[in-house]
Amino acid sequence: MSFVGALINHRGNRFGIIKVKPSAMRSSTTTSEMQSFGRRCWGHVPIVLADTDGRIKGPTATVRLLSSVTESQIPWRNWTVQ
Repeated sequence: MSFVGALINHRGNRFGIIKVKPSAMRSSTTTSEMQSFGRRCWGHVPIVLADTDGRIKGPTATVRLLSSVTESQIPWRNWTVQ
């Protein structure tokens, strides 16, 4: 499985961001599944979901940290998980 995401170390905090379709943000089940998937990929770190419309969802403190970061500053890359 491939996805677009970023593993971030920002101001002493480590977290993951996964790019999702806007429809994934409307379902709490899908949101929870994607966050669990991110933790399986990157370990026990907070996972934020970012949709293609610019909305983000995740732990409040981590989302607050992202408010000072522009999307172009995020080191997006393609990840492949077997």
